[in-house]
Amino acid sequence: MNMIPIPPKAMDAIKGQLHAFEMKFGRPPGPNDPIFFEPDLDVPTPISAQKIEDQMVTTMAIAGIPAYLIWGHMKTGLIPTEDNRHLMSADAKRDWKRAMREYDRDQPDLAPYIAAAQERLAANAYYDRKM
Repeated sequence: MNMIPIPPKAMDAIKGQLHAFEMKFGRPPGPNDPIFFEPDLDVPTPISAQKIEDQMVTTMAIAGIPAYLIWGHMKTGLIPTEDNRHLMSADAKRDWKRAMREYDRDQPDLAPYIAAAQERLAANAYYDRKM
């Protein structure tokens, strides 16, 4: 098994999630509990990939991240940095470059994508609150 070191900030985020789980459910997470969970549900439920992506895109837009980087993330799921670029596979690097060329060529308007993500988040469209 390959081990990937977890940077201190990422470890702090995970510890924060473990603490949030315990505060929400009154117990530490078990081996089958999600670390990233739906905070509005009374049963530990993994947060959906769509919700994570919508939160990421919305947060990136609010933070003023340049549109080409948001586009690259939307197309690849990656956020390359100086610190992690060396960890990217050749395929991941190729996909990122392709997304950057696509952005340069098409200059897509991200406003509709961001608005749709914000609307889904506002509507809590990811789960049935009756669970």
